[in-house]
Amino acid sequence: MLDYTVETKLSVKEAAEKLQVGLKEKSFGVLHVYDLKEIFQSKGIEFGEYQILSVCNPKFAKEALDTNLKVGALLPCKISVYAKDRVTKVSLLRPKVAIGLLGDKKLDTLAGTAEDILKSVVDSI
Repeated sequence: MLDYTVETKLSVKEAAEKLQVGLKEKSFGVLHVYDLKEIFQSKGIEFGEYQILSVCNPKFAKEALDTNLKVGALLPCKISVYAKDRVTKVSLLRPKVAIGLLGDKKLDTLAGTAEDILKSVVDSI
């Protein structure tokens, strides 16, 4: 499965804020938050609550890039927070699957470690 998704009773905004706190506690920084509703509204397009968090652990990223520079095309990791049918969902693009596209076995363990940490943060929502 490409993603790991959980549901929460929190609003999109609350879930995204809680994610940011949890990520920081696990040494992952949030590089950027894309608010798609806001971005689309600025273009005259209506869209529901949807945020994408670009997240990174610098030590993992450096180790991955030292192993294979092509991994840069897959960084940073992404977590989406959105509402569907009045339910907030948090969806992680699984690093093991994304990095697995490179076919570089040296990266499998690193991607697995990153994924386990990110899943634990998503689960805490």
